[in-house]
Amino acid sequence: MGDTDITIKFEPEILKAYNKNEAEMKINIGNKGNALLWCECEIKVVSPLSLMHDRELNEARTRVGIIKPGSNMEKRVKIYTRPNNFPEEYKVHITTFAYGEDGAIVERNETDGSIQCVENGKNEGGGDNK
Repeated sequence: MGDTDITIKFEPEILKAYNKNEAEMKINIGNKGNALLWCECEIKVVSPLSLMHDRELNEARTRVGIIKPGSNMEKRVKIYTRPNNFPEEYKVHITTFAYGEDGAIVERNETDGSIQCVENGKNEGGGDNK
């Protein structure tokens, strides 16, 4: 196990199918080690998800920043959908790179998340989205 702890959350957690949507993905990276880490993330989404609001962009990199030992840093990334999104669960793949003080990669983590699109604002169990 490495020195980083990564969690992904989406706001909202559930999107409406057949509509343009916007969600915010929160990537939280914790540094459990004893040294400073400089982190960046490579984000990959599948169509109809996009990292741009006006065209398809399925892969991008974002800098998170320098994380002190024992602390966390959160990066927020917007995810958009086209109106051709169906009631389905769409995968998001994140590769996190942590660099040491000498600029070399000291840790690489692969994390998967997903965001669900549902019809008429109802989840599969028939309840309302929260």
